Amino acid sequence: MQPVTPSVTQNFFVIPGVNVHQGDPDYSLLVNLSEKQLKQRWDTPEGQNILARWKSSGFSRDALDSLVGKIYDRTDLRGVSLIGEKLNGVDLSKIDFYKASLKDSDLTNANLRNSYLSEANIEGANFSFAKADGLYLDNADFNSKTSFKGVNISDINFTFATLLQESIAAQSRIIDLERKRPLLASFLRISCDYGRSFTQFFFWCFVVIAVFTLLYAFIPGLVAKLEMPANMFIKASLFDSFYLSTMTFITIGTDVVPISMLGKVLMMLEGGIGYLMTGLLVAILVKRTVGE
Repeated sequence: MQPVTPSVTQNFFVIPGVNVHQGDPDYSLLVNLSEKQLKQRWDTPEGQNILARWKSSGFSRDALDSLVGKIYDRTDLRGVSLIGEKLNGVDLSKIDFYKASLKDSDLTNANLRNSYLSEANIEGANFSFAKADGLYLDNADFNSKTSFKGVNISDINFTFATLLQESIAAQSRIIDLERKRPLLASFLRISCDYGRSFTQFFFWCFVVIAVFTLLYAFIPGLVAKLEMPANMFIKASLFDSFYLSTMTFITIGTDVVPISMLGKVLMMLEGGIGYLMTGLLVAILVKRTVGE
């Protein structure tokens, strides 16, 4: 594509080999492009050609630098869409990804040193063990699937990205817990996704109650209902067993009682699990209320 200025093509791409700085003739034009213009330029034949040639090279850095120029020493990929791309191990250092989309991309072990991810979409992106020295994160869109496992967060500039910083710090703590206390980490992952899922927590509470309900109801001689005022024991129904299981789980007494050693052991076991899950619920509520 022929340039329309000394530095920029008609689709607003910096000419390869050019490094635009403040004071250059095209600086104001480039930095004042709207979000729509930044994204639409990649839909032009020129933009599609740049992406196709970069991808066909295996995302080679040399190929990229031969296709796109720079603004303030950073390759201008603002607004680019790299959704779902395999970028693991790729050299993405000193690149401006402002308003870009890296949604669901794999950037494991990628080199992101001194790059900009300002207002980029990184939902579901995997940055595990990426090199992030000087990486600039500002108002990026992320979700619970965005992973920064193994990344040294002290190397990242989190300007206006406090929530993302907390999320990455939590991921680091999870890795540390998995290494030091694998059994506890497994329990927290299965029971409540490390405090992030109420649905998962209440599902397992229901499973525990249901399992003990069936044990109480269908193993003969475990429990019975105390009939007052005759002070007699009668066979507990399925609902009585469910009632006993629920009350035992939340550590509240009931008129359905164990009448055998096995029944007592099962009630003690369920009560212990219920006590543990209640403590876990408190921890989840505290996490949701005041943060990590």
